[in-house]
Amino acid sequence: MERLEPDVERFVLRDLTLDLCQSGLVPPISTPHSLDLAHPRTALWFHGEAPIDRFVTMDAAHGEAARELDLPVGP
Repeated sequence: MERLEPDVERFVLRDLTLDLCQSGLVPPISTPHSLDLAHPRTALWFHGEAPIDRFVTMDAAHGEAARELDLPVGP
């Protein structure tokens, strides 16, 4: 946490709130576990506010879910 503190003001954060969790947006083919779904849904919310350049993940299931939600997935 100490290493992050100097850069925290550069991050744009969104709270994990009930409205995000209750969204009806679910990837049509792959359905991640509930907490795993928070990552692509949060990215989708940000993408709706201002288009994101790419969704970056090391998790194949997150990447597939993001593709199914039409997010730009990158390395």
